[in-house]
Amino acid sequence: MNTAQNINTISRHEVNDATPHQLDEFVGQKRVVDQLKVALQAARNDNHRLPPILFVGPAGVGKTQLAHILAREMESEIHEQLGHNLTVETLRGFLMESKSKEIAFIDEIHLLKRKEQSVLFRAMDERLIILGSANRRQCRVPLENFTLIGATTDLHCLRPPLISRFRMTLFFDFYSEEELTSLLKIRGGLLGWQVEDECIYGQIACRARGIPRIALSIMEGVWRVARSRNRFIIRVDDLGEACRLEGLDDRGLGQHERKYLKILNYYREPVRLNVIATRVGLAPQTVSTNIESFLLRIGLINKLKDGRMITDDGLQHLASTCEGNLK
Repeated sequence: MNTAQNINTISRHEVNDATPHQLDEFVGQKRVVDQLKVALQAARNDNHRLPPILFVGPAGVGKTQLAHILAREMESEIHEQLGHNLTVETLRGFLMESKSKEIAFIDEIHLLKRKEQSVLFRAMDERLIILGSANRRQCRVPLENFTLIGATTDLHCLRPPLISRFRMTLFFDFYSEEELTSLLKIRGGLLGWQVEDECIYGQIACRARGIPRIALSIMEGVWRVARSRNRFIIRVDDLGEACRLEGLDDRGLGQHERKYLKILNYYREPVRLNVIATRVGLAPQTVSTNIESFLLRIGLINKLKDGRMITDDGLQHLASTCEGNLK
């Protein structure tokens, strides 16, 4: 492929975002995809809408993308809102604008307040919206036969009556390195991003924390480095430079994660979260949500009654990065 063709290929696919448009094109989440294929075929055979579906799983693993794929597969419109944007009034309007067989998608549905959740599960139950207050004349507005899809990272924030209204609750997993490698090869091929050595895909995958969104973000950063060097082929040293710029090590830990580990290494005894947060320079909730969850998942730290401690794997990782000392 010559340079002009390469540029045209990249531009064409960037316009289309190079994302999958059918369930058969989606990489990963096999159990979820298989269940959706069955539901989709049943809906087509019955000439009916899809049932209400709740997607549960970590951020960046394909929940929103699958909602859009389902809309394309059903050849219907999708109406999308974020949970924290919906008041009782806007929620009612959002539900009423969806037509038969269309999809109403609420991302971060767990951010709906208790009152909005009550309105939603009643609407799902009765297929209608009640307008007006108890002290005034009320109007009962029937809802069309659309499909509600909710996506959440925090199932415990949803009220049980609302959860029970979803006919399908599908749980998403973190991706394996093999799945991420396959996804990167496919996406890179669609975008026309050539690599000097296919090991680059695997090296990106092992830094991506099991999350496609992170893997694709790293790959985009590597591509930018290659283009800054006026090349259309990604080399291993481009990956090294991109990781240096982002502060990523070979397991995907950033500067804050490594500083967290160095703090535990320095004390060598249980350390409370507020102490760690002060030393890292972030709010305790941010440290707990954005740093600790990953370190716990890959076994670099332990949560004890008296605080947090670094594990042997955590010590080995610090030693491998030559960052054992607290600075």
